[in-house]
Amino acid sequence: MVRNEADIVQFSILHHLAIGCDNVFVVDNGSTDGTVPILRRLARAYPIRWTREDGPYRQSEILTALAQDAARDGADWVVPFDADEFWWARAGNLRDSLRRRSSDALRADVVNFVQRRSQYRLSPAAVVRMTYRAPAVGTAEAAQALVEARDIGFVEVAYPPKYVARASTTLRIATGNHGLSGLSGSVEGADDVVCLHAPLRSREGLMRKASTAQRVRDQYPETELMWQTKRWGRLSQENRLDEEWAANSHSAGCLDLPSGRRPLVYDTTLCDAVAPVMPLYRRLWASGSPASARKG
Repeated sequence: MVRNEADIVQFSILHHLAIGCDNVFVVDNGSTDGTVPILRRLARAYPIRWTREDGPYRQSEILTALAQDAARDGADWVVPFDADEFWWARAGNLRDSLRRRSSDALRADVVNFVQRRSQYRLSPAAVVRMTYRAPAVGTAEAAQALVEARDIGFVEVAYPPKYVARASTTLRIATGNHGLSGLSGSVEGADDVVCLHAPLRSREGLMRKASTAQRVRDQYPETELMWQTKRWGRLSQENRLDEEWAANSHSAGCLDLPSGRRPLVYDTTLCDAVAPVMPLYRRLWASGSPASARKG
């Protein structure tokens, strides 16, 4: 499910096809930034089925429907991902890793990668510049309190795990793919599979996420659901997004928080994972690409 992800959606889709996915199902939830033309071009060349639904942000319901559609189409496994997520198998491709499993689902860690401070604008090339990752701090349960207190940046939160599951028409995917239901078998922790996450790819992207806060509140009034987007909306109203960007982007490999500079870990895994599809991207969009996808 995507909305206004023109800078990254093509990389995410091409990456997942490259690591062994046979088909990709996409719902565009009212994009206005050039995402739809990108999906249209991709679907002409690759096994991608996409539809548009401009209604409320019903992530769990829409992803569940896509997963059940995949099961009815004969899928063996369902690999849910957002546009800013890249599943990655440490040895070999994801298909080979799933073939070795006897469980019904895999539970995998999420690794947050951090953008350079000077990346103000959204850009297709920005994701390959995310060569630092943030070690997780605290627990997933404590994440909101730690971020609200400005003890850590959002990119440092201990993210709840993500899931890959055997296809089933009874499968249900929780909001954010942080939980599954409708499966009768076991769930296995997977050390060899990880979800690489690129949540904040530019200062402009942070502003865009903040602008969706009211839409998210309307759909998820509960305090604990989608709290980070609601918080960004509040910070935008308070003219505090610059300090939020400093806490979630790096300068010389460090975040800047009220408590001081926090060093990150240099890690090119995300860059290395995405780089193989970059030449293909350039060929596909050598002409006629949306302006938002041409800016370097």
